[in-house]
Amino acid sequence: ELEDSKYLNNTLIVFTSDNGAVLDKHGSNYPLRGGKRDFFEGGIRSVAFVWGQMMQMKGEVSRNLYHIMDWYPTFEFLATGVDWTKRKFARGREMSGVNIWESINSGVKCREALLINIQRKDRYSTIKENRMSQNSTSS
Repeated sequence: ELEDSKYLNNTLIVFTSDNGAVLDKHGSNYPLRGGKRDFFEGGIRSVAFVWGQMMQMKGEVSRNLYHIMDWYPTFEFLATGVDWTKRKFARGREMSGVNIWESINSGVKCREALLINIQRKDRYSTIKENRMSQNSTSS
């Protein structure tokens, strides 16, 4: 029915996950090491699927770094046309996450690194760096 209506022309379909599988519940993230609650690739890396007729890149696999909290500013931008990540809010606060629309739509790199965790008590952090030579490849 979406194809019969004109809504499909202005619809973005997104399937995503927020982390890896739970290993003690028979989950597997093979070939990645680790799982949910780990800071290894198997615990923080997940898949997503994005489809829309308005997208420039079709049939591509992105190698860019994205975070689950990037979806909110991206959907805000698509709905309003305003990139809220560039504005200050009350008390000088900024929006968490970045608008990734240009990146998922045309393959532009949106960040060089991604902060995964800060453990203040033990004084360490986990950072994922974008070391891929290409941003996307054809599937």
